[in-house]
Formats: sequence, structure tokens, C-alpha cells
Amino acid sequence: MGAGRGEVSGGAAPGGRGDAPRGGAGGRDAALAGGDAAAAAGGPAAPRPGEGGDAAAAAGAARPGGGGDAAAFKAFEAAGWSERAGTYGALMARATALAIEPLLDAAGVGPGTAVLDVGCGPGALSAAAAARGARVTGVDLAEGMLAEARRRHPGITFRHADAEQLPFDAGAFDVALGAFIVNHLPDPERAAAELRRVARRTALAMWGPEAEVAILGLPAEAAKDLPANVPPGPDALRFTDAHELARLIDGTVTELRATLPVATLDELWDGVRGGTVRTAARLGAATPEGLAAARERLAALAEPYRTPEGYALPVTIRIAVSR
Repeated sequence: MGAGRGEVSGGAAPGGRGDAPRGGAGGRDAALAGGDAAAAAGGPAAPRPGEGGDAAAAAGAARPGGGGDAAAFKAFEAAGWSERAGTYGALMARATALAIEPLLDAAGVGPGTAVLDVGCGPGALSAAAAARGARVTGVDLAEGMLAEARRRHPGITFRHADAEQLPFDAGAFDVALGAFIVNHLPDPERAAAELRRVARRTALAMWGPEAEVAILGLPAEAAKDLPANVPPGPDALRFTDAHELARLIDGTVTELRATLPVATLDELWDGVRGGTVRTAARLGAATPEGLAAARERLAALAEPYRTPEGYALPVTIRIAVSR
């Protein structure tokens, strides 16, 4: 949330320091069209993250089994994000904020643009669009996040709405934004169709593979042996594949890489517990011994990223824009 929801869980831990450069938010500009092009580096597309391993471990299943599963998962997520409205900004919002300006640039948001921010969270993306002179409406399924967004940004309209059934007329907006939400949707194709129905252009932000997003991959790996403690939900890793993301909205994808500084292990640990839902649910249900083991494992996994100032965690983000 903030710029959308910031959680991917399940899969392998990030590799060594060479996985991403330690610079700012420049990085590789990887253009993929409609999911059919080869990877920008010139080679074939990488295998889909999570295949043959722990692809949906935190969700409990690859896809919801039906309407009841979807409703239960949505209720679980809405409650979880509402509970974390006050703690999300401590760490996770700093990571999602890396996508805000690139996403707005890619979507062509400027003065007078009618913008719908779907999965708005505490409203950081909505506020940035409004600062450009856009006319913004933010929607979210989590009432706690909406209350926080209204408190922080009283001049912006925020409404309760489901991304898979938006309460707006066709063509009501110039741009529909969805930052870090597609990995949380039981029916992402339906949501994508809704975004494209209500807006002339759709732009999404999504994490890259877990091996390139240490702020999420490390805690997920540390907690992987704990009971899932979540209802069946979507494959959290599906849209870390750039081709899947491009195909979802028949668009093009660009990539940015950055490094997120984290001062202490406590900051990372507390940030995950206060800024994720699925991983936090595993930690919250753990025995004291299991929790201690997960924290010890996180410390070991984070050690390769240690710097004199704390930790430097690589982040890869992909921006998709409909054609």
C-alpha cells in the first residue's frame, strides 16, 4: 500500500549482493510488449518465479478455489491491511514509494488528468498525482487504510470499492493506477478488465522476482517453515514475471532497480510485521520458539547485505502500461 500493497510471499530467498546494483532508481529499462517479446537483456524470458517450489506457500493454494475462497481471502486481506494502516509507513511504504513518480510518468499523469488509484492504501500515490494537478479518486477494500488516507489527505476523495467490481461508469477516468495490487487479487483478469473499462489507460506497478526484492524475499524465506495461517488465495508470485504482467493488460513493461537502506534488523523485522499481511500472519501464529527461529534465520539471510550503516536491500520494480 502507500503506493499500493507491498507484499510478495513464498519462493526462494534473494541471492548475493550481485543481484541488483546498489545505485538509485535508475537501473535497466526493460521493454516488454504484450508478454510476447524476449527479455530486455536479449535472452529468453526467465522461468516463472516459484515454479516447482513454494510458489503459493503463503497463500495456501495457487488460486482461490471458488467464490467462497475469494470472499474469505478478501476479508482476510481487508482486515489485515486495516490493522496495519498505522504501521505500514514505518518501512514498507518507503519501498513502494520508489514506484510513485515512475508510475505517474509512465501513465502520463499531469494537470487535469482524471485518475483512479485502485488499492490506494494510505494515499501516497493519490497525493502525488494530485500534486501534479490531477483530479484523483482513490479506492481500497480496507476501511482502515481509507480512514488513514482521508486523515492524511483530506482534499482527495477516497471510496470503499473492490478492484474486481468498480462502482464507476465506463470511461469515467483518463488513467487507472494499480500499484502492487495484482498479487493480492483472487481474479486479476477481472480486475484488469475493470480498470480498462473505467479508464482509457491503465498503469500497474509490481515487484520483480523475489530474488531481486530483498525486503520481501528475505522475510518470506525466513518464515517459510511456519504454518501458513491464511485462507486460500492467489499465486503471490505470478506477476513478478514481466511477461505475465504485460499480458494482463496487453501492455508494455519497463523495469527499475534501486537499493533500500534499512538501519537495523529490528527495523526490517518490525517493518515486515507491520507492513505485510500474509507473511505477518505466519509470524503472528508462530510459537515463541518458531518466531525466534524465523528471526534468527532472517538475520543470517540478511547478513550478505550488511553495510557499515546497516543493510542495503536491492529492489526491482516493474511498471506496466496498457497500449
